[in-house]
Amino acid sequence: NNNNNNNNNNNDNATNSEKIYFGSLELQEKERLAKGAKSEPAAVAQSQEVLPFSTTVSDSQDKHKQLLERHEQQKRARQIAVPTNDDQVKLKLREIGEPIILFGEKPENRRDRLRELLVKLGITEGAPINQEVVESVKDEPYLTPGTPALLKARLFIATYSTQKASDRINSAKRKRD
Repeated sequence: NNNNNNNNNNNDNATNSEKIYFGSLELQEKERLAKGAKSEPAAVAQSQEVLPFSTTVSDSQDKHKQLLERHEQQKRARQIAVPTNDDQVKLKLREIGEPIILFGEKPENRRDRLRELLVKLGITEGAPINQEVVESVKDEPYLTPGTPALLKARLFIATYSTQKASDRINSAKRKRD
């Protein structure tokens, strides 16, 4: 008997509670919105109390955010095409207003510095804009013709050093024999 009463109570509770819908609620939602109800469902519209995180959790989140930002910067840096020619790297550094050479900096370090600066500035193209200057740098000869006095001095040094080297080799051969 008790079981029958409990079952009857459960059935009464089920009929008194909200309706259970099977399938899509799209039509009911459209009707509710058409009647001027809020765009949020009733369950979501209820105010919920939000407690702030502890300092350790917020610090951890900040560190994680910084790590993600650094990782994203490194990812963007790998995708930027930076010139391999040191002269072009210097021109690009000059173009963005940075020192072209830092004390003790090697060309590969200068290239990495350019890449990091381009990421910070949000520039995606690493080649210098002023290509005419780059072309003029390429056309410059590395060796320039010397004066006749320089040629005469170099010939004297060459003949003097070859004579001394020959004498030294002959002396070594005599000592060996």
